[in-house]
Amino acid sequence: MSSSTQDELRRTQQYLAEVIDECVFVERQRELMERRLTSQVSNQKAALHDAFSALEYMCRYAYLMECAVLPSVLASLPSASSLRRDLLQVRADLDARLEQLTKNTERRLEGSALLLPPLADMPPNRQATKEGSPPLMSPLSPIAGAEAMHSLFQRKVDLLDALTRTVLKLDTVQLSATSENAELQALRARMDELSRLVEANAATPALGCPAIAPAGSQDWAKVEEAKLSTPSLSSPSAVRFAQARTLAYEKTTQTLNNELALLHENYAALSRASAAEMDRLKQRSAEMQRKHDDRVAECDAVLGRLSLELEQLIHENAQLKHRLRSILGTEG
Repeated sequence: MSSSTQDELRRTQQYLAEVIDECVFVERQRELMERRLTSQVSNQKAALHDAFSALEYMCRYAYLMECAVLPSVLASLPSASSLRRDLLQVRADLDARLEQLTKNTERRLEGSALLLPPLADMPPNRQATKEGSPPLMSPLSPIAGAEAMHSLFQRKVDLLDALTRTVLKLDTVQLSATSENAELQALRARMDELSRLVEANAATPALGCPAIAPAGSQDWAKVEEAKLSTPSLSSPSAVRFAQARTLAYEKTTQTLNNELALLHENYAALSRASAAEMDRLKQRSAEMQRKHDDRVAECDAVLGRLSLELEQLIHENAQLKHRLRSILGTEG
């Protein structure tokens, strides 16, 4: 295999390694983005559900108050009174708005009569006198009752406005989720493209790779030029990908710095522990050396004493031999 072919093979392997690294990076970014978006969507859904439920219960509470107050007020007003007509007109307007709201949100709430029931067939005092309970509003003060009902209707209008804003917020969240989903799809498409490229390069024999044609250097230059001139490198998604990659590198660098600081702290702690252990070992070694020296000195003393006793025994033995010879010589 010629040197140019080896160089082309080496460059191809390096390019494949870079592509694989990019695939791994894109996959990790996709997983992180999916987790983040899933968490955000869950939190927003929970918050919006709580707000919507609160508004719905407030509307129900206002409806109950209306059922308790409105019959007494209507009974206390003359049939031709302008206040009565205003109350009924406001009631009809609220009915229409609630019907439009339930139609636009595609959510059926058991009918609009649950929150704002019609009053056409309701007797004036049926709700007020139900189960023998007296009216909450006195018929002797029709002006005060009308003002209270106007305040109550105004409160209900505010609540319905808040409910409408909540629905708009839900639509905004849905659009945002759709946009982020499109970004995820773009990242997934980019990853699939890189995966196909890796599989294609892995399935192609090394010597039969288009990047290693007879005119190797020229073909490789063309491949590099085509790779640099790919439209995806100048697209907004590629820019976002580069920004995300830079951010990931920064986070990785920060994480590595934190790990390095932790390792430095661990190394300092280990150094202190090692120094303390070394001092302890030195003290123990010195103590063992002292004990060894004491034992050596004791052994030397015992050996000296044994040597003196042996010399004394030898001297006594010599005297005994001399005395024994003298006795044998005298007897002979």
